[in-house]
Amino acid sequence: MLLGIPPPSLPNTSSISPFIPRLTLPFVDAETDRYVAGNSFKATDPYEEREPPAAPTPITFPKVKTPDPVGWDTNSARPPLQQLFSRLVRLTDVTDQHLGALNIEILSDVPTDHFVPSAKDGPSYWPEASSEATVPLSYAGAASADASMSKKRKDFDDKIAELRYANDDVYAALTKTTRDGQKAPRVASMRKFWQGLESMGGFWDDSLDHYFESTAATEHKDGGPKITKRARVGDLSNAVKVGPQNIYSLVQDEAAMMSLLSGETSKSSAILSHGTSLPLGRLTPQNGDHHHDKEISVSPPLPPRSCMRYKGHRIGTGRDMPESYRQDTVRALMEALVWPFQASIAIPRRIPVVQINKLNLPVRLSGVVSRVPTDRAKARAGILQGPIMGVQVRSDTGFLDANGKPMVGKSRLDQLREIGGLLALAQERRRQGTTDSKPGEGEWWTTKPRWGGGPEGAAEDMQEQIGNGEMLTAVEEAVNAAKNDPRSQNRRRVTPVMLWKELKCGSGLRDQRTEYMAIGKETESPYDQVYMVSSLNRHISILKLTVHDAYLDCLAGVDFPIAAPPESNWSTPKLQRSKWFDLFDADDRIEAFSALWAIMSYLTRDPVIDGNTDAGAGTT
Repeated sequence: MLLGIPPPSLPNTSSISPFIPRLTLPFVDAETDRYVAGNSFKATDPYEEREPPAAPTPITFPKVKTPDPVGWDTNSARPPLQQLFSRLVRLTDVTDQHLGALNIEILSDVPTDHFVPSAKDGPSYWPEASSEATVPLSYAGAASADASMSKKRKDFDDKIAELRYANDDVYAALTKTTRDGQKAPRVASMRKFWQGLESMGGFWDDSLDHYFESTAATEHKDGGPKITKRARVGDLSNAVKVGPQNIYSLVQDEAAMMSLLSGETSKSSAILSHGTSLPLGRLTPQNGDHHHDKEISVSPPLPPRSCMRYKGHRIGTGRDMPESYRQDTVRALMEALVWPFQASIAIPRRIPVVQINKLNLPVRLSGVVSRVPTDRAKARAGILQGPIMGVQVRSDTGFLDANGKPMVGKSRLDQLREIGGLLALAQERRRQGTTDSKPGEGEWWTTKPRWGGGPEGAAEDMQEQIGNGEMLTAVEEAVNAAKNDPRSQNRRRVTPVMLWKELKCGSGLRDQRTEYMAIGKETESPYDQVYMVSSLNRHISILKLTVHDAYLDCLAGVDFPIAAPPESNWSTPKLQRSKWFDLFDADDRIEAFSALWAIMSYLTRDPVIDGNTDAGAGTT
């Protein structure tokens, strides 16, 4: 595992969380009073008084200072990467030496206009902000619009208009709780994103947080206040109204009151058996003899106990939010972004790895953007082209200690996770035009039968001794016949002896249904520009890694180039990071979406070519 990161897996939607309560009534969540629509969308009434959640999670980001990069002029100057990373056992083993060995220059808070180069010819990759993009165009409006407006431009204006809506207005439209006279905003393309954002708001949106003190009054089950009245001694109906009691406690209470009337018990000790003071101003015997009534002066009731109450969006804290909420929200945003560019986003079908010589370090990618082939047969077969861009969503919070100082170890680990995801994408794009070399392919141990695996081996002799040699041969023939017959779909059991005798090489690291391409790379340039969207807390950030082909070859174990590349900084990749965009802020999400739109326009500027030999795309 790279840096202790588990392999990627499908979102665990069956996990039980204390912040995902069980439903007891249709459309109503009994524990959190959240409205549940027909599409399983939940919304919290921010103006309803309820139990207060814990304090909001502080929003912090990793801060780490990386060592200054040093050029690899000779092979001796290259650090022993495989030896260094193979010693990682625990997360605490990651040090500055690992970051320094990769020799990457990191720049933070880079303006988004530096992520996309200016277009040499033709229009700019950046879409111009339209002042009219406040409401999505209708079908009639699109038909009457200027004929030169492309479909992509209309898609961009529609999505920007939906992202510009106020959060509360969209929540009310999704739950159909708009106020009288309020026009519900039209949400179509970004509907999944808004649903995910509302789910995240239950843990991260503290814009309406209001903690206040409320008087805790005793209430009946029907919700009305409990009123204390005069009671008669021995009146069972009055005693029952006080609360659930057994017969023994009722007898004790009546004896205590009669003792108080006779003067045998002091007024200060007039306490009922269930622990409450006598709330009586006058006690009247049940026989109705009012001549012997005695006034009882009781102390005034205690002041009402105060408790904290809450109004707002949150039902929990950000650190306790289910990880799938953030993943679904970011994936919905990216899905709406890449679809107009004939691309899709999906979880990697094979575990992404970073190859350091003979060491394969798995990394985590929450999603990969790939191009869908124009050939319908390939598209139906699930073939993808790319990768174009990556998405990495992490659930880590709290990068500052109790004294407000950065947690260097945690920040360093998070930085290395991002670098690992970018290097994995870069190495996959570098596979363009190459064939898959499976481990052990052509070697004698995967082709030549030997003892235990060839005929008359030890395993086969042991089977013959117990009288199963003929049966084993029959099973092997049946299995081979089933493999050669395309009409047979029956699965037969494979015995351990059959697996032992089978000779084959490993499966390799490539996805057989992916045509690896460096989409968007300049054909004559040795540099590749790799993009990734990183997400923490309630924010996203755009990453760009500019890396030389010779650096990727040296990282994968290829011999050091005999003649150094003419570029002086070929051994120093440059990592640029944008600021962190708040998804709950309309201006931030519009700026991030516009920057990502420009990146996709830049990467897909070339005509779509289905991996042929001229394009140099390697099909695996």
